[in-house]
Amino acid sequence: MNRLNHNLIATAIIVSTSFGGGAVAQNPGKIWMQYATPEEAGFSSGRLKSVEDLYERNAASAFLVVYDGNVLLSRGDITRRYDTHSMRKSIISALYGIYDASGKIDIHRTLKEIGIDDSVKLTDQELSATIQDLLKARSGIYIPAFGEVKSMSDSRPARGSHPPNTFFYYNNWDFNVLGAIFQRVTGLGLFETFDESLAKPLDMEDFRPIDGRFWRDTTLQTIHPKYDIKMSTRDLARFGTLYCNGGIWNGQQILSRDWISASFTSYSTTSDVAPGGGYGYLWWLQALDDSIPMYTARGWGGHVVAVVPRYKLVVVERHDTFSGRGGPAGAESCVRMVIAARTSESVPRPRLVPLEARLRQAHYLEMPETTLKTYEQEFFMNGRTRTIRYGKYGLVFDDWYVLHAISDTRFFIEDLHKYADFKFENGRPIYDRIE
Repeated sequence: MNRLNHNLIATAIIVSTSFGGGAVAQNPGKIWMQYATPEEAGFSSGRLKSVEDLYERNAASAFLVVYDGNVLLSRGDITRRYDTHSMRKSIISALYGIYDASGKIDIHRTLKEIGIDDSVKLTDQELSATIQDLLKARSGIYIPAFGEVKSMSDSRPARGSHPPNTFFYYNNWDFNVLGAIFQRVTGLGLFETFDESLAKPLDMEDFRPIDGRFWRDTTLQTIHPKYDIKMSTRDLARFGTLYCNGGIWNGQQILSRDWISASFTSYSTTSDVAPGGGYGYLWWLQALDDSIPMYTARGWGGHVVAVVPRYKLVVVERHDTFSGRGGPAGAESCVRMVIAARTSESVPRPRLVPLEARLRQAHYLEMPETTLKTYEQEFFMNGRTRTIRYGKYGLVFDDWYVLHAISDTRFFIEDLHKYADFKFENGRPIYDRIE
């Protein structure tokens, strides 16, 4: 997404009525349930056809619409883990909310107090930036960061041009450093903590700590790595539903209402996503027709989680960016269409059926640990060194993709949905190609 720079225009909190008036959605159970028909939930099947048509036009790989904690529409492989891209930022925001509420993180602490610096030494002004400034993308620190696209680096303000908390710039330095700060302050691993604090309490079905990784680039003047997270569509729907529920899950306050309200407050105006939109604590804010507030986590290539608490709606759209097939995010149009498809109240006891998830059916070859370890190696591919290592999850390619043996010379690459081929030299398997 192209990001522009915008000065601060403070706006009022627009979530004041989002969680009131009985608008809080219910939680899904350990498995997702789907309305037997949309009519059971008070929606018109005919009118929802426009949402399915939008899904086809956008060439989305997976799509999920949740109303009141149950699935209204589902298309594609909702179990496949895709890179969340920039949605990772909204995810880490939730972790900060949990640890801020517990008192283990104080978002008002400065970088100087925490002991954060970089290869390019920070000035006293830059060191006065707080965690909260980074959460708002308002740090005032404009130095190289890993993972920023050309449009971001080209639009980077001059160093020292804006003191902390005076200017919005969609800044990968802020986002990357938030990962480093979390681990330094808590002493915990970022992805293991997400698993324990969010994935398990929310009964996520697909996430594992290995689905997060850190990337480092020694060619850049920065010591702070970029973190990536893979998640399935159905797990992201649980994440969105937590926000839609005001942070409550199974009767427990997992994420405080105060944190959600602060996250959904606009600290900067930006039209990067929508005219007159805003940016909160790593969430995008906008108003739909009739001033309906909508909050989105967004990632490159059309990935989006849209939360509309007023209507108890969560929409998740995914694209196969692993194969370079990104697309336009249709969340805004989808939400409007879903709202327009509402014709009545839900029936008192809507019929629910287990959501059918398209799981990949395959018979993998069992190999002993000693054999799998013979596949460990490093090789150069597409401009950098890649690895195959053995660990808790078996063989893993690039520290991120689990390999499943089809034969001794071919492995299925989980999530990437490709195959790694090997050839044998002197009795040892050597990486050959990926196809």
